[in-house]
Amino acid sequence: MKFTYYALFSIIFLLVVFVGAATLGIQRYDLATDTALKVAFWTSVPVGVFVVCAGLMLFYKKLREIMAAKRLEKDFTILADEIYTKALSLSPSPLALLESSTPPQSNQPQNPHQSAESPKHARFSHKGVAEISKILARFALTPKLDSPDSGCGKIDKLLALYDSIAHGQAEDLRKQPLSKDNPFALQNQKNHIQASVKNALEAFCDKSLAPELRQLAFSVIMHNAKEKELLKALQSECCDCLDVESVARVLEHCISARIMLGSPARLCKAVHFSPNDYLALAKSLQNLLSPDEWLAYFEKLASDDENAQSAYLFVLIELEMIEQAQQELKSFRPDEMLGIRAYLELKRLGKPYPLHAFSI
Repeated sequence: MKFTYYALFSIIFLLVVFVGAATLGIQRYDLATDTALKVAFWTSVPVGVFVVCAGLMLFYKKLREIMAAKRLEKDFTILADEIYTKALSLSPSPLALLESSTPPQSNQPQNPHQSAESPKHARFSHKGVAEISKILARFALTPKLDSPDSGCGKIDKLLALYDSIAHGQAEDLRKQPLSKDNPFALQNQKNHIQASVKNALEAFCDKSLAPELRQLAFSVIMHNAKEKELLKALQSECCDCLDVESVARVLEHCISARIMLGSPARLCKAVHFSPNDYLALAKSLQNLLSPDEWLAYFEKLASDDENAQSAYLFVLIELEMIEQAQQELKSFRPDEMLGIRAYLELKRLGKPYPLHAFSI
């Protein structure tokens, strides 16, 4: 029963008791009006005291309910803040959490029901909410971006931000700082890099960024930048983030786009091209260059980097320049280039085999 209804009922009830007692005293007991009113008054006093006491009890109960609701609301606010904090520091995967955890270093016996580093939980008024908080602390949360709004403003705003990032938008995270391990923070950096060649050039030259991001920036430059911008990036001192595969792709791209590089060997040596890497590059460029261009290209590479000499020999043999290949072999020790030597010897004896059957 609402306290307002109870108060209204109590007033009406007291009036009924008072009027009823006064009427009964006058009509049945022939009391004077003053005497009947006094009797009615004193009859109503105990009833009034009872009504007031009951009202106080109801008020106290209502007050407790209001305070309990306020405490519960505060508990849910704290719980929502915990979920929000976990959502800000999303981990790439549960496996990453397992790999990052280390066994306790102390030799002291530990409580089997308590981890080595138990997280500190907020103090909750409601036992059920406290248990929910402890349960959630044992799980890594994954946001469901296509879910309806929860009604919690900050969480809905954060998930809207994540959804925007997931759809390729570059967001300003200065007002919404995410942890460095948060995959959405990494994706937002990628979105920023892919937004323009200017952003990609800045990221490529920023050596404080992760190699993964700088390689992505270089990929954006390679496919979208003008020749001048691409050459500027390749001639900078920022190519330390590239790997063999990236350099091979850019060399193929430059040849396909007819972009003249001053010294391809400089890039290859920067990422430590091996003889096998040069050989793979020779095979990939075979259909992109004319025979004369192919020969000149690897002759230049071989003169600048000795690791490219096996690839140069491969080019000579593929172009049927056997005598020149034999001349080049004289610069190697007898125990080197055994595959090519065997191939040439069988060819001399009239027993040709495909070159790929031999280890170069």
